[in-house]
Amino acid sequence: MCIRDSNQVGRALSQVLDPAAVLATLARAVIELFHCSLSVVYQPEAGDGSFRPVATAGTLLPRGQRWKMAADGELVRQVVEEQHPLLISDVEQEAGDLALPLPLGSLLLAPLLAGQQCLGVVMAGCAERGALVETDQVLLATLADQAAVALESARLFAGTQQAAVRLSLLNEIGRRAAAQLEFGEMLDTTAHDLHQNMGYARVAVFLLEHEPPRLVVAAANREFRALIPEGYFQEPGQGVVGIAAATGETIVVQDRRIDGRYVPVGEWDCLSSLSVPIKLGGTVIGVLHAEAQQSGAFHEEDAAALEMAADQLAVAIQNARPVSYTHLTLPTIYSVSISVVAVSLKKKNNIYKY
Repeated sequence: MCIRDSNQVGRALSQVLDPAAVLATLARAVIELFHCSLSVVYQPEAGDGSFRPVATAGTLLPRGQRWKMAADGELVRQVVEEQHPLLISDVEQEAGDLALPLPLGSLLLAPLLAGQQCLGVVMAGCAERGALVETDQVLLATLADQAAVALESARLFAGTQQAAVRLSLLNEIGRRAAAQLEFGEMLDTTAHDLHQNMGYARVAVFLLEHEPPRLVVAAANREFRALIPEGYFQEPGQGVVGIAAATGETIVVQDRRIDGRYVPVGEWDCLSSLSVPIKLGGTVIGVLHAEAQQSGAFHEEDAAALEMAADQLAVAIQNARPVSYTHLTLPTIYSVSISVVAVSLKKKNNIYKY
């Protein structure tokens, strides 16, 4: 392999706009340029940060056999920690105790670096001893740098596309909510659309009563509603929903096992949650709440999305309040509106009684 070949691969990588395709292209390029038996690209797991294979080329393992072995995992960790290529020109002589899953005579690994962050590791393996040498180490490092730039560009492009899709979905949810003039149906539509179209497993709308102060469940998607105890309410300042209402701030719980703010209730439990206050004129009138059974399920873009949905919902609530009470102040309007929701829910399924 020569620098010219590396540059050609770099240009090819820069034209790929899908992150997974970038990694697959890198794995194939290593096979072609280094004439290797095997190429593997590793990336970190979202949960624990351990690296796992995400793209392979060349000699493949038999179907059903796990590629990730202790030996190559150890080598990958070394490259990640040192952020420097690792060459084992003669595996038998230099690392004879490595229990590799395939009979490889030489190995070469290089990190994919974006600044100080390691995005992944690419490994080249040849069956012959001494097949990979120091000049190959320099060229693979160059290829890894090109792949890192291409991967960051592809991620940025994918993120921009996802943001555009998310914004379009949120605008449609807001439009549908605004078109509903019946208070209870508007809340049900919002919860259902956030669950169905945004992919949140559980979504509920809590609204704030004032006498006595408490948050009641005004709407939830069907699966979530089945878990919520009959007559459930949450006091402001208690639990994630109550804290969001009391502080007026978005509350994110990434793992409730280590975050005491989320309080399970019977069979109603989750690992992560996102609670966003619903405000009108700076006054909290409720909380838009989402949950997931996986830890770390919610990110900054999720918080931004639900905050936008909460703002849209606040406007829809104001527009959908009973017209005969438009002369009342906001807290009074809200007490009347929540009574309307409660009566509606009682008539529908007799599950919630306030």
